[in-house]
Amino acid sequence: MDWRFDVSFKWLFGRPSVSNHLVQFLNDVEQESQPEVLSPIWINQLQYLNVEQVYTDDSNIKKMVYDLYCETPNGNRVIIEMQKSSHPGWDIRMFHYLTKVLRENIHVQHVLIAILDFKYHWKGTKLGNQVVKHYRIGLSGELITIELGRFHKSLGELNSSLDNWLFLFKNSSQLKEVPLVFRQTIFEKILNMSRINTLPKEQLEDWQQELMDNQYIQGAIKMAAEEAAEEAAKEAAEKAYNEGLIKGRKAEKKLLIQRLRKQGFSEDQIRKLFELD
Repeated sequence: MDWRFDVSFKWLFGRPSVSNHLVQFLNDVEQESQPEVLSPIWINQLQYLNVEQVYTDDSNIKKMVYDLYCETPNGNRVIIEMQKSSHPGWDIRMFHYLTKVLRENIHVQHVLIAILDFKYHWKGTKLGNQVVKHYRIGLSGELITIELGRFHKSLGELNSSLDNWLFLFKNSSQLKEVPLVFRQTIFEKILNMSRINTLPKEQLEDWQQELMDNQYIQGAIKMAAEEAAEEAAKEAAEKAYNEGLIKGRKAEKKLLIQRLRKQGFSEDQIRKLFELD
């Protein structure tokens, strides 16, 4: 079962009975990124909050729905978002989520952790190829992005607990058995829980539907990319043809002027003939 899907992500991390999974993950993220909001308080438990947040905007009642929304023992709030694919405006939505919740809870510090299944370049930063990026938002907000698209380590290259998490987020669905490095750890337990046959009937149906939706989306993205590439190639070919035609005409014109000069035509006659300035 792919951990990056909404159903499996919430099944493995979004319930009180498995809160220790999320606690361990957040502690490992904290150790790697050293965010100012969570440090130096290590998380030992979590309270799951309502993921649907209602707020007012220009006298209209609106709502935001998070993947996971939790409160730590020291009163900090943590939002976790899994972003399966990139689309225009997703980054603006992340900032919108964080700024809105900060405005509605002005005395509460918030961390938004966005797990991205792709690479993203944040304009105006010099963080480059870092997998984990950390940004301060206002006085009480933090945005931590985890770009799975930049993580390429193999089993033999894993050297931290966060490496283990990121490897499994990317490869869990391809593992036929629990690798030795994960035996007798929290990762073995989660891998065993992520088998399809562990899902209750309702979650299994949701999983199958999400799988079909994802296949449709990926197919649509691929088709759009192929059409865009084909159109770009067509435009490039037309541009090259037109440029070549213009260059060819200029060359012919230049050659004709040279011939006219040899035949005794004056410069005034040539200018009038070709309407030259």
